[in-house]
Amino acid sequence: MKKRLPPTSDLFKQVLLPFILVIPCLLTLAYASASPDETGNVTEAVFGQKTPFPKGKVKSRPNTPANTAVGQLADKEFYYYRQDGSLVQFSRKDDLHVLVNPPGKVIINTAAPGILSQHANDIYLEKNTAFTHELVFTPKSPVNRDKLFADMQEIAGTGAFISPVLQADKHKASPEIAVSRGIIVHLVESTHETEGLAVLQNHPEIMTITPLRFSNREYQLTLGDDVADAAAVFRLTRELAQLDFIQWAEPLLLAPPVSMGFMPNDPLFPEQWHLHNTGQNGALPDADIDAPEGWEISQGNNTVIAIIDDSIQTSHPDLPIWHNPGESGDGKELNGLDDDGNGYIDDYQGWDFFSRDNDPSPNASSEIHGTAVAGVAGARGNNGQGVTGSAVNAEILPLRWGYDCTDLANTLRYAGKYADVASNSWSVGGCENTLDSAIADVVNGTISGARRGNKGVPLLFATGNDASGWVKFNLANLTAGEHVFEWVFSNDTDITQGYNTVWLDDITWPGGEVSNFENAITGTTPAGFNTTGDSAWTVVQDGVHARGAVGKSIKAGNISSNQSTHLHTTRNIPAGELSYWVWVSSEMNYDYFKFYVDGSLTHQYTPGQYGHHNAVAYPASNPDTIAVGASTDGAISGLEERAYYSQFGPELDVVAPSSNQNQRITTTDRVAASGYSTGEYTSNFGGTSAATPLVAGVVADLIAFDPNLTAASIREVLHSTAEKIGPYPYVNGRNDYYGHGRINLFHALQSLDNDGDLIPDSTDTDDDDDGMPDTWEEANGLNKNFAADADEDADGDGLTNVEEYQHGTHPHMPDSDNDGMDDKDELDAGHDPTNPVDGMMNDDARKILPIIVELLLREFK
Repeated sequence: MKKRLPPTSDLFKQVLLPFILVIPCLLTLAYASASPDETGNVTEAVFGQKTPFPKGKVKSRPNTPANTAVGQLADKEFYYYRQDGSLVQFSRKDDLHVLVNPPGKVIINTAAPGILSQHANDIYLEKNTAFTHELVFTPKSPVNRDKLFADMQEIAGTGAFISPVLQADKHKASPEIAVSRGIIVHLVESTHETEGLAVLQNHPEIMTITPLRFSNREYQLTLGDDVADAAAVFRLTRELAQLDFIQWAEPLLLAPPVSMGFMPNDPLFPEQWHLHNTGQNGALPDADIDAPEGWEISQGNNTVIAIIDDSIQTSHPDLPIWHNPGESGDGKELNGLDDDGNGYIDDYQGWDFFSRDNDPSPNASSEIHGTAVAGVAGARGNNGQGVTGSAVNAEILPLRWGYDCTDLANTLRYAGKYADVASNSWSVGGCENTLDSAIADVVNGTISGARRGNKGVPLLFATGNDASGWVKFNLANLTAGEHVFEWVFSNDTDITQGYNTVWLDDITWPGGEVSNFENAITGTTPAGFNTTGDSAWTVVQDGVHARGAVGKSIKAGNISSNQSTHLHTTRNIPAGELSYWVWVSSEMNYDYFKFYVDGSLTHQYTPGQYGHHNAVAYPASNPDTIAVGASTDGAISGLEERAYYSQFGPELDVVAPSSNQNQRITTTDRVAASGYSTGEYTSNFGGTSAATPLVAGVVADLIAFDPNLTAASIREVLHSTAEKIGPYPYVNGRNDYYGHGRINLFHALQSLDNDGDLIPDSTDTDDDDDGMPDTWEEANGLNKNFAADADEDADGDGLTNVEEYQHGTHPHMPDSDNDGMDDKDELDAGHDPTNPVDGMMNDDARKILPIIVELLLREFK
């Protein structure tokens, strides 16, 4: 006999209703069993509940030998101790700060727009830093820092923390670190682990305790919000280290690894401090262009650097010479024909515009400059010989300049046709109309058939080496004993020329002592000297008239007609040689600088306005060129500064490391006794002549990485990524002494690759690697440079932005097809959230559902 099914009402009451009522209870229990912490994440290991900190558990800090060093710290708050008792101390890096991400999250990119919208006038952002996933900034002055920091942390979210950027020492080469709100501890082996953890658990400043994976007795302690700053983290670290059950404690530091970069095997590379400065010859470490770091990204492959100069030794074994494809192969090199139809016969390796032939090699013993220039830009790197250029794998297009306007213009246009960048370590006193026209053609990309098409070729020019009137005087064979030394400046009766004064610097006494006035107070006569006459000698610092260009010198007092001013010192010296540097700016042959020893005249000098041409030379002053000046290695003053000879002014774009009073540039040399040195290489090159090709190699590296760059955009990259060296302020990113700053290859390349995937931004379809194409993000109002917005739900429909892209829905419309159902609901129901037709069924369902419910309720009653 068949069993009868119960009527519908009985089925509902007996089966469906209990099931419906049980579901919420089950969901509630399931949710409660996986309750997240306050940050939204389920904690992996948290030991117990918080209870008041037990008294008597922490012993007072014992005196240790390392304690004696604390009073000597530059920043007395930022230190802790290794397990052997030795001190680890840190100093602030300028006034930089890091907004540290909340634990387990990377939300800074998401928070950055909100922070900038509220505090754009309160902070300077720093992009060139080791912290690639955090927001790094400098507070502007004046600003309420407590309020600023509190606002920024609130915007960033629970657990965010602001730390100063710290370094283990004061050299820029020291890696950057920051402090997070955490500490790592190692429990001693003899301790009962649970007892020690119980003590830590009850500490009022410790929120959670998490074991380090695969470790033995090591734990990460997450600290509470009452630990307000980095100093408090270091303080608590030192306190915990004194507990008898803790072997060592260390702050949870953010320490981004610093790549050592690509190190070429060229034997003279260690001497090339301008590329990689480790402190050679007492230089300031990192006063360089960060070449090894940049070479990890680009080495100038498949680029051509034109060197326009007196000649280039094309047979030099370390110079990779370009070959014209239209004049090479099948005997075209020397067949006497213009095979490529460009008007130059057999120009297979450049052209000599002076002799008008195809050999740009030296014709005279004096022609040594261009070979040295070429090596700075593009000597072949990593080939086991000699030196490397700033572009390791570029080729050199040698062009020997001509002497008339037409030849010079033709040289520039030839470079514009066949090269990617052109280096010009020269200036001229005329031809401005002709050269301006040629420069415009090259930079604007209007030359037919040019290698770079219409993108233009950057033309780099040296600013010039005549910004200084410094001259060195030597006096040999001084006898040992006490002597009176006197420097005198005097005026005649009528004409005033130049600055009508004298600057004196770097007096080197027998025995090696140097008077450079760096520690003297400006506006005073330094200790050990006295001044007489009509006006006093005083120490000055004006950014121009010092041997270090930024340092101090002593200046003669202001005098008028028939007046004089005197500087004296009495010294007890050993036998030997005395030297000093002097800059005289006055009327030639009538106003005198004189030097006396014990009343006897030893030097007399009346040069007039000697070599004092501060202004940027032409063609570097042409606004279409990139004007390059020179900077020092920082050895003299401990600060990178403008080289004293480097001409400057409003046209200056950037500076680059070059020769200074400490050391010069190592590069290729003409292989002959008539070079700067004997042999194939020299360490005696410099000036803006070396700075300019150094930047040209950097430009080649940029173009090799991103061939889509235009000449104009390359200029902007150089400007925006240059390091702000020197003590003088930069107004709107520049000043007349340094332009936009000292060039940095690594920073420049980083700026072209926002996500670090080695694909240039110009061709990277998803620049922030967030799974959403840049074009889609821009079209839908998202930020293509912030990866974290992929996980946001902009319209609150339950789909993240990246899921909106994957399903073809709109990130700012919860109901993309406007059919009455949110996108997430449609997907969950198996419908197409972009098809409004299936919404008709949804509408019918919504109409029928109340009727069904009413029928069920009637049956239930």
